[in-house]
Amino acid sequence: MIKSRGLFETSRKILSAFNYQACEGTRMIVRNIMVTELVTLHVDEELSLASDIMNLARIRHLPIVEGERLVGIISQRDLFKASLASVMGHDYAETREHLKSVAIRDAMVKEVITVGPDTDIQGAGRIMLEKKIGCLPVVEGDRLVGLVTETDILRCFLLHYEECVAGD
Repeated sequence: MIKSRGLFETSRKILSAFNYQACEGTRMIVRNIMVTELVTLHVDEELSLASDIMNLARIRHLPIVEGERLVGIISQRDLFKASLASVMGHDYAETREHLKSVAIRDAMVKEVITVGPDTDIQGAGRIMLEKKIGCLPVVEGDRLVGLVTETDILRCFLLHYEECVAGD
């Protein structure tokens, strides 16, 4: 039976077990794998909008901005915490109404861990493992320029590993 966090935990275990030194001499950086076309929300938006976007776009994280400046991030986990009403016997409509009454600023993580575009992928992966987070916003100064997820990093390592094995 796959639990709701099963894929998340499996990715984390694979990343922690992966031999980062599979192929010497290649410096892989976040800029090369980050997503740059981002969906972002403003701090005053309703939490229900974040929920709708995540469900429709099948994404787990949304950066929260004021202008181009990153001020927070909201994840599916944060939505779950904010919508505990659904676990307490309320139906979908009641939960949705509750989420409409909550501003993103009240549920988002405000102290966001970030990386720069020239951070090496190994370092970004280590940060995610140590902090137990699934994504890192990529910033230049305060300006949000991208987002890198554990799936992006895992994909990169697997492709890199396959290239190294093929080269042997």
